[in-house]
Amino acid sequence: MARTSDASVGSHLEGCAACARFAERLGGAQSWLREHHARVEPDASFAGRVVTRLPDASTDALGWAAMRLLPATLALLVALAFLALQSVPSSTTTTVATTEDAADELLTWILDDDGDDS
Repeated sequence: MARTSDASVGSHLEGCAACARFAERLGGAQSWLREHHARVEPDASFAGRVVTRLPDASTDALGWAAMRLLPATLALLVALAFLALQSVPSSTTTTVATTEDAADELLTWILDDDGDDS
């Protein structure tokens, strides 16, 4: 963004009444701030004291995340375990026999193929 020179701003303020009023109000605010500024200078150890009081961000963030996510994770784990136990077939031998029968049928179909596509 190009900076506008003071001369061009001054010439604009001469021709624009609204901007001139705004600049006058802005100047009044600046002078009020200068009059009421406390001019307090902190001692040399101020910055060090503030920094030592700040919490360690990585530790606090991890603690917050763990405290929020642990109950949700446990609830999800219990729900998934319940669903997994409900979906177990009553007899695994039926599944294995069915799989073996299908494999035997496929092997028989491949070996006994007479060239017919039926």
